[in-house]
Amino acid sequence: MGLLRYLGGVGLYILGFFLIFIGFISIIFSPTICLFFVIIGFIIILVGVFYARTSTYDVPRHIKIVDKKSNNDRRCPNCGRVIPFDARICPYCSKKFEDY
Repeated sequence: MGLLRYLGGVGLYILGFFLIFIGFISIIFSPTICLFFVIIGFIIILVGVFYARTSTYDVPRHIKIVDKKSNNDRRCPNCGRVIPFDARICPYCSKKFEDY
């Protein structure tokens, strides 16, 4: 997964086309090697297409950004999301908290 994040969608396109190009050059030596590079190149291009459509770099709307200085919120021990400090039930996972 680290390689996908490092290269991104465009990087995977370039890598895929490069492998296809190498495959067409390698037909001089062996058709099997050519077929291998072309198939791997197309697979990497397809992964790049789907990764470019699904990758996002901004924060989703349902995640609340918490200020470190604020003491009004806490994290649910069950799901890890930020909830109000005085909540008795987590609004995300419905975990009930005991009164102390």
